[in-house]
Amino acid sequence: MSQKKIAAFFGVSVATVSKALNDSHDISRELKKEIKSYADKIGYKKNYSALALRARKSIKNIAVIIPNFYNLFFNEVIKGINDTSRKYGYNTIVLESNDSLKRERELLDYLLTGIVDGLIISPSSETIKLRSKNHLIDINERIPVVLFDKIFEGIDCGKITNDNRNCSYMATQKLIDIGCRKIGLMSDMYKLNIAKDRISGFKSAIQEAGLELKDSDMFFYTQDLFYIHQLQIFMNNGYDGLFCMEENSLIKVKNFIARSKSKRFEQLKIVGYYSRKAFRKDVVNEVEPNYIYVDQNGYKMGQESLKLLLKRFDINNKNRNELIIIDSEVQNFE
Repeated sequence: MSQKKIAAFFGVSVATVSKALNDSHDISRELKKEIKSYADKIGYKKNYSALALRARKSIKNIAVIIPNFYNLFFNEVIKGINDTSRKYGYNTIVLESNDSLKRERELLDYLLTGIVDGLIISPSSETIKLRSKNHLIDINERIPVVLFDKIFEGIDCGKITNDNRNCSYMATQKLIDIGCRKIGLMSDMYKLNIAKDRISGFKSAIQEAGLELKDSDMFFYTQDLFYIHQLQIFMNNGYDGLFCMEENSLIKVKNFIARSKSKRFEQLKIVGYYSRKAFRKDVVNEVEPNYIYVDQNGYKMGQESLKLLLKRFDINNKNRNELIIIDSEVQNFE
């Protein structure tokens, strides 16, 4: 809601509304009170970015909202955004939603005060599951927005993600190529669209190889409801290959195998989403020869997210709302 619309509601000039909202003594107390009350009621917020531009100043700040700081993929995205933003003279403000829709809305309300010029955001899992996007549509109408990783249809903004289905297919094919014939899948984000794409790629590779796949071969759980005994039952089904569909699942499997100290897992081949960039490749291969890591190229996604946001700043650019697909890399067993 703009000052122009508030002015139309009261039948006064925009200048009068501006003076009232800025507590000017040129306006009567009664009118100021009515205008401020109405502005609060409709959720009006000052656009400090516009004020700065009128003063011939640029805030040059970009906000980045991620679900959590624990996932190495998001850390790589932030690194890519930071490195690229500095080249264009922008600062970045990084915020964490804790995968909570409520917290995400709170952060967007904070950003609507006008402290940033644009936003790059990976929506929370709760936001995606509940298909709640009005708060994202609202902020996209006020500042340029780019969605990355988990994206929404129906929002006229820049979007960037991975080719999840194809990557999942290739990762599963790696297991098949080295002789795995009983392959399981584990995931805690199976309700999300990106997970559905990964499941589709996994199933296609299994079916094309003529391998059997039962419902019990896919272990789905939530982050809030995870029981060790369920994982134990799943892992004792005699798998020679396992696809961990996100970083959380890979970590849980690693911890389970380390605690079990059982030789029956020595031949188990595992594919999981994880970044190897933080480790020396030769050391990882020596210690974990049974693992393939799927690298989502988070750093490149961060770079391209920032460049796409800069396109959104240019209203004459025809590619402001494009969808970019970043290829993931599937490592070989060596």
